[in-house]
Amino acid sequence: MILVDKEKCVGCGVCAQVCPVPAVKIAERKAQICETCVGCGSCVKYCKPGALKLEAAKDLLICKNCGVKCQIPEGRDGACKRFSNQGGKLVLNRPLQIPRDMATVEAQAEDKPRDMEPHRDSEGNVYDFAFGMDFAAVIDDERVRKYR
Repeated sequence: MILVDKEKCVGCGVCAQVCPVPAVKIAERKAQICETCVGCGSCVKYCKPGALKLEAAKDLLICKNCGVKCQIPEGRDGACKRFSNQGGKLVLNRPLQIPRDMATVEAQAEDKPRDMEPHRDSEGNVYDFAFGMDFAAVIDDERVRKYR
């Protein structure tokens, strides 16, 4: 939940511009948070006067699939639109794919799952949804030694 300190808010509108939902409106030169807010915190991050504050909501589902940690209300999508809160459970709406090239990116339908041809590397690996999730081995090389 985003709280607005009306004393600090200067009505610049940056918060409304960066909101991915969009859930921030400017009225009477002050930010107003709409009920469509998913608590992604983008507005808070870019508010130079410090008028916005992200407060954890106890009754909302928190998506932990990325660093954003949206607070998703029942029946709504997170800011990325990949996950939604359905009956108090986090549901994947559309998979993450790595596109083959920029022409593929330009041609895709933004909110439609599996609508593009994924990248295929020189070894024949296809970078489609969940690529590498079946990897079951211990990585023991220079990549992980500094973390031991």
